[in-house]
Amino acid sequence: MAQTYTRQSTFADGDTITAALFNDEYNQLVNAFAYSSSSASSTGHRHDGTAGQGGNIHTIGDLDFLNKIVVDSTNNRWGFYVEVSSSAVEQLRLQDGALLPVTDSDVDLGTSSLYFKDAYIDSITTTGNVSVGGNLDVTGTIDFSDSAITNVGSIQLDSIAGDADSNTSITFSGSDVITIAAGGDNQVTFINGAIVPSTDNDIDLGTSSAEFKDAYFDGTVTTDALVADTADINGGTIDGAIIGGSSAAAITGTAITGTSFVIGSADISEAELETIDGVTAGTVAASKAVVVDSNKDIASFRNITLTGELDAGSLDVSGDVDVDGTLETDALSINGTAVTSTAAELNILDGVTSTAAELNILDGVTSTAAELNILDGVTATAAEINALDGITSTVAELNILDGVTASATDINLIDGITNGTVIASKAIITDSNKDITGGRNITISGELDAATLDISGDADIDGTLEADAITIGGVTLAETISDTVGAMVTSNTETGVTVTYDDSDNTLDFVIGTLNQDTTGLAATATALATARTIHGVSFDGTANIDLSEVIQDTVGAMVSSNTETNVTVTYQDSDGTLDFAFSGSADTTGNAATATALETARTIHGVSFDGTANIDLTEVVQDTVGAMVSSNTESGITVAYEDSDGTLDFTVGTLNQNTTGSAATLTTARTIGGVSFDGSANITPTTFTTATFSGDVNVDSGVLFVDVSENRIGVNQTSPDVSLDLGANTDSIHVPVGTTAQRPGSPAAGYFRYNSTTGGFEGYTDEWGAIAGGGGSGGSSSTFAKNTFTGDASTTAFTLTTSMTNEDGLIVFIDGVYQADNVYSVSGTTLTFATAPANSRVIEVFQLEGGIVGVAPVIATMDGDGSDTTLALGTSPSSENQTFVTIDGVVQHKDTYSISGSTLTFSAAPPNGTKVEAVIFNNVSVATFQDADGDTKIQLEESTDEDTIRMDIAGTEVLTLTNSAMTLKGTTPTLTIGDAGAEDTKIVFDGNAQDYYVGLDDSADDLIIGKGSTVGTTPAVVIDENLNVGIGAAPTLGALHVTSATTDIVTFENTDAGTTGAQLLLYHNSSSPADGDRVGALAFQGKDDGGNQTTYGGIRCLTSDVSDGSEDGTLTFSTTRAGSFTEAMRITEDGHLGIGLTAPASNGGTGAGLIHLHGGSAEWAVLHCTNPSFGTGATDGALLGMISDDVYVFSYESGSNIFFGVNNGIKGKFDSSGTFFTTDGNVSSLSDKRIKKNITPVAEGLDVVKKLNPINFEYCNTYEGQQEDGLGVDDGRIHKGFIADEVQKVAPSYVEETTGVVLNEEVDDLKTLSMTSMIPMLVKAIQEQQTIIDNLTARIETLEGGE
Repeated sequence: MAQTYTRQSTFADGDTITAALFNDEYNQLVNAFAYSSSSASSTGHRHDGTAGQGGNIHTIGDLDFLNKIVVDSTNNRWGFYVEVSSSAVEQLRLQDGALLPVTDSDVDLGTSSLYFKDAYIDSITTTGNVSVGGNLDVTGTIDFSDSAITNVGSIQLDSIAGDADSNTSITFSGSDVITIAAGGDNQVTFINGAIVPSTDNDIDLGTSSAEFKDAYFDGTVTTDALVADTADINGGTIDGAIIGGSSAAAITGTAITGTSFVIGSADISEAELETIDGVTAGTVAASKAVVVDSNKDIASFRNITLTGELDAGSLDVSGDVDVDGTLETDALSINGTAVTSTAAELNILDGVTSTAAELNILDGVTSTAAELNILDGVTATAAEINALDGITSTVAELNILDGVTASATDINLIDGITNGTVIASKAIITDSNKDITGGRNITISGELDAATLDISGDADIDGTLEADAITIGGVTLAETISDTVGAMVTSNTETGVTVTYDDSDNTLDFVIGTLNQDTTGLAATATALATARTIHGVSFDGTANIDLSEVIQDTVGAMVSSNTETNVTVTYQDSDGTLDFAFSGSADTTGNAATATALETARTIHGVSFDGTANIDLTEVVQDTVGAMVSSNTESGITVAYEDSDGTLDFTVGTLNQNTTGSAATLTTARTIGGVSFDGSANITPTTFTTATFSGDVNVDSGVLFVDVSENRIGVNQTSPDVSLDLGANTDSIHVPVGTTAQRPGSPAAGYFRYNSTTGGFEGYTDEWGAIAGGGGSGGSSSTFAKNTFTGDASTTAFTLTTSMTNEDGLIVFIDGVYQADNVYSVSGTTLTFATAPANSRVIEVFQLEGGIVGVAPVIATMDGDGSDTTLALGTSPSSENQTFVTIDGVVQHKDTYSISGSTLTFSAAPPNGTKVEAVIFNNVSVATFQDADGDTKIQLEESTDEDTIRMDIAGTEVLTLTNSAMTLKGTTPTLTIGDAGAEDTKIVFDGNAQDYYVGLDDSADDLIIGKGSTVGTTPAVVIDENLNVGIGAAPTLGALHVTSATTDIVTFENTDAGTTGAQLLLYHNSSSPADGDRVGALAFQGKDDGGNQTTYGGIRCLTSDVSDGSEDGTLTFSTTRAGSFTEAMRITEDGHLGIGLTAPASNGGTGAGLIHLHGGSAEWAVLHCTNPSFGTGATDGALLGMISDDVYVFSYESGSNIFFGVNNGIKGKFDSSGTFFTTDGNVSSLSDKRIKKNITPVAEGLDVVKKLNPINFEYCNTYEGQQEDGLGVDDGRIHKGFIADEVQKVAPSYVEETTGVVLNEEVDDLKTLSMTSMIPMLVKAIQEQQTIIDNLTARIETLEGGE
């Protein structure tokens, strides 16, 4: 059962409750509920239904139980509920063998941004798409049931079979080859850099009816024949020669058999191509194209006809020139003789028969004769030749097409192709990387060989998927087994040895502690064991580390080898230390095996029964198997115990130095130390060391220099250094490096310290160089304290601090006021990173403390609570508890729960077992005075001994003093200025225990604000704008004083004077020229209408009636808004008269004179119209004489002959004109004192009258007296008891009277009333008479009975 819990905290009304009050409470609760596996029966609190533990918990939820987990004991399942639209909606159910969503296709596992890490599932069936972002490794077969595979990232396959008999497949071989097979034969092979048909001249690209669209090739296309409807050549190379180049290669292959081909927009026929076939550059040939030679010359023209203009640098004609038109030239010479005449110029063309059109053909031509001869014999039209416009191909390049028989359709397959991109109905050309993208479906009858296969969507494999290894989510089965064995040795409690599982390489690392408990001889320094021992079969003599991973793996592997399980085989892979599990079976699948919930015959998996109704866990059996391997072992020097309760292996290593004779006493091979031979047989004294290595402490000259290797500390004149460098009792100094700013180290690291001669001060390096106080100079000192406030959003883990930090020791972090231990966050420069994102809306407060003028970085000491240890070594000696900040599991401890003595902190109660204890110690630096060079401007901490005052002097004059209770500005005109006239907010913040307040300037609005918090403008209390208008609660917008509040009680004036004078609100009209009718003051009641307009709905005003000195009169008016018009509704005059409904109430002696003058219609008499009247028939029915509320009133009806009394919207009684009062229920109390009565005589009526009365039960009618308006007897749903006045009148007429009223909406004057109160004496008289009769009869009976 749980440990005893005793309440620790007590407090009374009025106490201030702080977190510290409950520290001991928390510690007791931790102790009470702490659990230990070694004391499971007496620790913890389990709520398992047993005595002392509490009943079973069937529901776990939040405060309103809209998010909860519920045990459904009826259906034997767990239900998981989540709040949806303010209701608890069941989302998941955990039941025997299944985790189910309650609603189909409604619950996701993870989100698009939050993924689960790994999933281990025997099989997955899905009706939707499966998206795999990483690799998909499958050891078996994947059947996608003809579903599409989309968005595949990466898939590793040996082969893909396209049909059941595997005649159609894609095979991936280890030699980076993909082979596609169809019909049982290999068809195409993809190798690095090539797509190769498996058989020469066997595979077609397309068919006569299904052609590729375009083909794009960067390299060479070699074909036995090319048939194309059209050929579109946009440059490139053919047979290696540049089209249009200077050299012509011979045409190879057969002649072009196609009728034409297209270049650009031109359709080139065979005849047209013949015009450039065999052309010699520079020579004109018949029916051939003309091509200039390399000099742009051409020869052997016969006739040239130009229809346009011939432009040439010179014209040399060996024969005649015939010009039919005009020959124009700047100069003309014949045989060297200049011709200046027009006739001579024309004579040169004598005999020329060419037409102008023929000569114009050469317009702009610069070709040589050889080049023009290329066109010799060309018969192509101009349009046909223009198709070659811009082509630079050589004859050799064009000759490639010689013999091509491809049609235009064939050639169009390569028209518009983009390298590397698949285009519909086009040829496919790889890009420069030999890649192709954009393909849709590829059918391969043979094998597909590839180095890798990356599929972003589904993979449908009808045949067998064979893989060397399969990973799902990046985790292999071998990794899972390794992790299970690793968990068995984690957190073990062995003696002398620790075992650590290294998940990165799946190994077990064994570390054996100090083994020289008995070090007879030199066993502690022995290099080898005299007798080698075996540890789990591995020889160990101490000369080297050993690795037990292989033998443990082999042992586990042997456990599963040659197993006789059914439907499962386990193979141990010795090469990589993994276990491969293969499951088979289900020989008999009769029935609905695909949807079966259980196996007909339960099977065992590694000894654990499995029938399919629930998942099984092999962790325990694997642990037990490994545990059995090490139980009762016969090794020497080590024992291994298997702890079945927590699945760990406890290793205990015995004393290993039983026999240290031999090599342990001396070294087998002597070594040299400082040049002196040493074999361990005797001590040596080296005199000179060039290089020395010491395995223990070094003590030079009795502590002048001492090296403590166990603590990595150095002492100077100190043999017990307590820090990294301890100078002991030395009183001089340490000479640190001195240099200029330019001489700083080039690659500094955090912790560097030096004196900067440029700035004249000490400086240190964290992530940058910064000044350290103590050096004076201009370096200054860095800020030592900063507060940062952030808000968590459940996703952000990194926050930016105001200043850079060296490490976590300078931080104090709170989340919602709860201190955070430094193991839940880290800091790097200005970035604070939490291990887990703080929850949404959580307030994060970070205090930064660094070394500087007020102290050095705080020291942090930590310990783990064990329930018994009460002391914590601090590493420094604070002066008191006030210099410490202590937490246990993040809970701040009150200073009365611990004490400080030197460097030891002692708790009053030991921290509970398993808790984290952290103490932050703040150290001070003592500084007396900060001053300038001549000492007249300074800050002095204490002018005299223990004065406890800070003083500030400027130019020799004290201007400020600061004590523990006051800050005083001094001088002739002391002024405190905040800000520098810049455009920034300035403020004074009052930092309270529970709440902060500020006085600040909102510079952008030119407002002075007093508010709550620490940021100017937030939660304002008082705002003074630039016009000196004052706003309370918000900025003023409605006058000189504008009060804004969300509460109903906005302004309260309280007077605590014990006298008779209360609080006053004074409205003072300080006018220099007062006059009658002035408005002295007013109160307006405003709100908004439904259009958002500010509207006055009511108001009170005070007016002057007479401002004459000594006879002043004043008037109060009350106004309301009706139908959008603000109108006076009531007035109180200077003589105290009240007028309602009129602005001039009549004074004494006037018409309708009275103290209250009500005007409700044309007649001026007292009238009040209620908003919900339950009396009368209209606004002028009568006068309200008295009223408490709408439901209680006294009303004078019409002419005033009756006065009614009403309660709860109904008249209960009235006085008539005779003064008689009657009620609906007869309950009336009246004065009955004898002193007010006279002429007293007995009542005459008695039993004789009562006997004639007819008591009845009855209900009132709604129509009686005006249907709930002003009549009596309104139906109230009750049964009344009484009499009918008409009947009473016949036997006792004195008790019945008549009055006026309304019956069934008709006015009558004989409405009968009955004085029930007056009948009481008659009834009493009747009872007395009846009692006399009873007494007489009783006496007679007794006489008669006595006579018998």
